[in-house]
Amino acid sequence: MDPEVLTSLINNAALLLVLAVLYDLAFSDSEFNTFLKQALIGLCISLIAVALMLNPWVLAPGLIFDTRSVLLSVAGLFFGLIPSTIAAAIASLFRAYQGGPGAWTGVVVIMVTTGLGVAWSYWRRKPHQSPSGSEFYLFGIVTHVAMLLCILTLPWPVAVDVLRRISLPVLAVYPIATVLLGKLLSHHFERRRIENALKTEIVERRRIEEALRESENRFRTLFTTMTEGMALHEVLYDADGQPVDYRILEVNPAFARQTGLASQTVVGRCATEAYSVSSAPYLAIYAKVVETSQPVTFESYFAQLKRHFRISAYALRSGWFVTVFEDITKRKQTEEALQESEERFRRAIQDAPFPIAIHTEDGEFLIINRTWFEITGYTSDEIPTIADWTERAYGERRHQVQEGIDRLYALDRPVAEGEFVIACKDGRQRVWEFSTSPLSRMADGRRTVISMAVDITERKQAEEEVLRLNQELEERVRERTIQLEAANKELETFAYSVSHDLKAPLRGIDGYSRFLLDDYASQLDEDGQLFIHNIQQGAEQMNTLIDDLLAYSRVERRPLHSDVLDIARSVERIVAERAEEIAARGATVRIDLPPLTAHADLEGLAQVLRNLLDNALKFGHAGLPLQIEIGGQAGETAIQLWVKDNGIGFDPKFNDRIFEIFQRLQRVEDYPGTGVGLAIARKAIQRMGGRIWAESAPGQGAMFFLELPNHDC
Repeated sequence: MDPEVLTSLINNAALLLVLAVLYDLAFSDSEFNTFLKQALIGLCISLIAVALMLNPWVLAPGLIFDTRSVLLSVAGLFFGLIPSTIAAAIASLFRAYQGGPGAWTGVVVIMVTTGLGVAWSYWRRKPHQSPSGSEFYLFGIVTHVAMLLCILTLPWPVAVDVLRRISLPVLAVYPIATVLLGKLLSHHFERRRIENALKTEIVERRRIEEALRESENRFRTLFTTMTEGMALHEVLYDADGQPVDYRILEVNPAFARQTGLASQTVVGRCATEAYSVSSAPYLAIYAKVVETSQPVTFESYFAQLKRHFRISAYALRSGWFVTVFEDITKRKQTEEALQESEERFRRAIQDAPFPIAIHTEDGEFLIINRTWFEITGYTSDEIPTIADWTERAYGERRHQVQEGIDRLYALDRPVAEGEFVIACKDGRQRVWEFSTSPLSRMADGRRTVISMAVDITERKQAEEEVLRLNQELEERVRERTIQLEAANKELETFAYSVSHDLKAPLRGIDGYSRFLLDDYASQLDEDGQLFIHNIQQGAEQMNTLIDDLLAYSRVERRPLHSDVLDIARSVERIVAERAEEIAARGATVRIDLPPLTAHADLEGLAQVLRNLLDNALKFGHAGLPLQIEIGGQAGETAIQLWVKDNGIGFDPKFNDRIFEIFQRLQRVEDYPGTGVGLAIARKAIQRMGGRIWAESAPGQGAMFFLELPNHDC
């Protein structure tokens, strides 16, 4: 072995290690996870390679040897493809630039050793585990055997001479240099891994600490702002290890609101002292929570505070526990009130005097009251479901009834179902009138309804009896009507016969009296002629009385024809009929009627209006112009007409008497008449469903009122 060769190679290897140490110091904090940084690393490696090639052992001009193969192979092993490729490319360019017969051999060595390093790193497949010293040595041997083989690319005599001189120094120095450089880089990467791990751990610790602070802040915020009371406790044990009390360590603001106890009066004190009790409340429960670490939730009435609480207890570290509680006194009171309301509702249903049942959409009876059972005779065991009820109560009609019941559960409002005939247990049949209303859903989601029934059996029987009696009454009325019509016909025939028989002598009296006046007037003195005139007047008055009596009887017997009448037109027609008499009396008739219609009998209304107009014309003041006013108005249920005059009037005490037949207030010698006209008017207006009355005072005229049903109502 040539000492000069060995010394030169060792010096170059030392330079390599020095440069590697400088790299380690310069790039100890670098990360290689970006392309730019990898390119920078490749450039640095190439510069080290250039530095090595500038300080080689020169075997002959153009034939130089250095430790670039160690550098590039280890770079390929540690830094990967991109940095190694960049370093190899730059180193190859520089070696080609140096020239000489060994330039291309040097380029081949660069490429082969770099490729072996990259391939070895992929072959290992242990990126997180550095190679051992023996593996580094083996890697150095393999790499530099490959380097020596690359020498064969020189001309054969030159290659043989070169191999003879450098093989042993290369294999002696380069693998050791590979081990040293590999260990140096392993230390570099291990240190960087540890530093990164420490950084990660520090960052993670800081993150955890920040999270803990945030969690503590959140907990503190929750602790101080939550509406539920919260307290931290520590269980106290005696010498035998038995729990005897617990100390209140901390409470939140809601604690005071929920319990009424200020925090300064309870914090730091034992429960027995804070609550003024002989034994700590719920100590056994809390001790078990601490021992088992199993949380518990319960509701209880705290007698010392006179409140209901819902309490949840959770174990913390040894001997500590926390309670979260809520004052549920109002909820309990509401629940109790609801239970009382439900009980009252249930009692009201049970005590109701009519059948009531509540049932669900799957056919279950929730409630059937006593009246239901009492009327039907069934028991709850006999009709537990709707299906059992319909089968027993409706028999063959049960399917039809069941379909109707099934539709009830979709209701959103009360509905009257109608009448149903049901069969009782003893075979009797009853008639029930059902109505059903929807109720709220049950906790399991089932829809419910309440069905109520009214037993109308007696009412139906009464209705049937009334119907039978009505039919009998109608038959009797029909028979009586036939009999009355026959009697009316007989009466009418009799009236006409009587009228004819009465008028025949009157006509004879009137005729003979006229003959006396016409043929024997010269033979009669003044008194005789007066007597003849009195006879004629009496006969005429008797004839008028007979006509009025016939008219009065016809009012009662004449059939009514109810028509919608135009009142104004009817009044105008009656006034027109009496135009000559009105003119003869020098009277003025003023009609002041709005548009009015009424259901009335045309002939009957005309007769009433004629009689009232005749009455007004008859009872005028002597020498005073007679004024007659006919007016009217429409009310809500009736229309009203009036006939007003400025005649002699009458005393108000006779308001009812004047409408009775044959009743007169003046002497016939002063005001002729029979006393039948107003009686006819009252009877006619009553038959039309109306009424008639008068208002008057002596010497102040009279005002007669008619009232008829309103056509618009």
